[in-house]
Amino acid sequence: MSEVPNRNRRLLLLLLILVISGTCFYNLRLGIARVLLPYYSAVVGVMERRLPQQSMQVVRHGNEYRYSLRLASARPVELAGHQLPGMDVSATTLVTFSLQHLVIFTGVMAAAALFQRLLWWRLLLSVPLALLMSLGLDVPLVLLGSIEGLLLENLAPERLAQSLSVRWEQFITNGGRVAVALTFSLLCVTLARQPRRRPESAGKSD
Repeated sequence: MSEVPNRNRRLLLLLLILVISGTCFYNLRLGIARVLLPYYSAVVGVMERRLPQQSMQVVRHGNEYRYSLRLASARPVELAGHQLPGMDVSATTLVTFSLQHLVIFTGVMAAAALFQRLLWWRLLLSVPLALLMSLGLDVPLVLLGSIEGLLLENLAPERLAQSLSVRWEQFITNGGRVAVALTFSLLCVTLARQPRRRPESAGKSD
């Protein structure tokens, strides 16, 4: 009889955790952005080899903070079948997009802790890695996809539909961000879930 009120209390607690964590993450967004900046810059350095990375920083636009990526080369560059004397391009994306991953991970972990039996050591090992992978598939690749789309739109618009970078950027910005974060967070819960014990046999024959 007490299971329903107990479940309702857990749901209210989960909602409270989501509201508090979302508010805290938003208020701390600038500090979080600066912590993530070296990681994002490293991902860009691995993924983009044609144009050197000149800068990646957090800039302010009005009341919002944005990640800004600038790629530039003073030497001739071949892009989309065109030989260019040099290139200087940049793109920005909102810092708050990274917060969605943090809120989703927090919500899924809180729900799992409230409603599931977990092996905590597995959760503590898997969450940091999964969160980094989820974040790395978002902001750095979105910025690179935006730059790729800008270049192709001006140099070879017929190649836009064939570019994996552009298609990934479109996927992330059209709901894929939530799907990626949910996938990695639920994977962590699956890995950390305690296996069910098999019921012991009722009796043994002599």
